[in-house]
Amino acid sequence: MWSLTSTDLDLAKEELKGRRAAIEARYAKNITEIDAESDEIQALERVAIAFALNHRTEAVGITTIPEAEPGTEP
Repeated sequence: MWSLTSTDLDLAKEELKGRRAAIEARYAKNITEIDAESDEIQALERVAIAFALNHRTEAVGITTIPEAEPGTEP
């Protein structure tokens, strides 16, 4: 037969509280790291978009098909 006391139950509860706190701390750290990585990706995306927009006119001139001369049919 078991011999449990209220002290035993209190100790078990405290142990679980400690384990929970450790898990929550790891979770918070992981979330912070993921948020930082997400911020880096968003910054890279903004830079890539800005670069593309700034250089789009140059690229358009290179990749456009020349128009037919006036008076000729395509």
